[in-house]
Amino acid sequence: MGGTKKNGAEVLDSRVVYNNRGLIVKEEQFKVPGVTDTKTYRFCDMKSSIRIVAITEKNEVVLIEEFKYPVDEFVLSLPAGSVEEGEIPQVAGERELKEETGYTAKSFEDLGSYYPMAGTIRQEAKVILARNSYRCDSQNPDEYERVSIRKIELISLPNIFDAVKEDKLKDGQTLTALMMAISHLRH
Repeated sequence: MGGTKKNGAEVLDSRVVYNNRGLIVKEEQFKVPGVTDTKTYRFCDMKSSIRIVAITEKNEVVLIEEFKYPVDEFVLSLPAGSVEEGEIPQVAGERELKEETGYTAKSFEDLGSYYPMAGTIRQEAKVILARNSYRCDSQNPDEYERVSIRKIELISLPNIFDAVKEDKLKDGQTLTALMMAISHLRH
């Protein structure tokens, strides 16, 4: 149960307060050295996810316009999904890219990871760069994706910054993954 965090906090109690379909909410009681009161922290525990930055031979980024229930809007974002237990991130990236867009790529490169919301969610998100992406015949969206993905849009890589400035790209994880990919491509 217990344990010590990197900041020296001693975990006194840890329990799951909600668990449904991959969303786990935990609550931990802890004591920080030098602080009198016991503290409580609640956070979500979620499995690893991926964002795929697919770039075509014409230097276009493949994006999807998908309905996002919490914000009640169709949001332009990168293809994304979960990494199954023991699955290689590049394999998950290839699967999700085909499933959601009907695209594949000549290469899939793991660019590293980030924490989507480090103060609220314990989750690692990977960024996969899919170079020389092209349309293939194996699009296979799941039942929900068939109705939630409205369209696939290509934006030239140099125009990505304009899309951000024009408020066309608002998804935080998409913005993070694009920043990681652009930084990687510049070096």
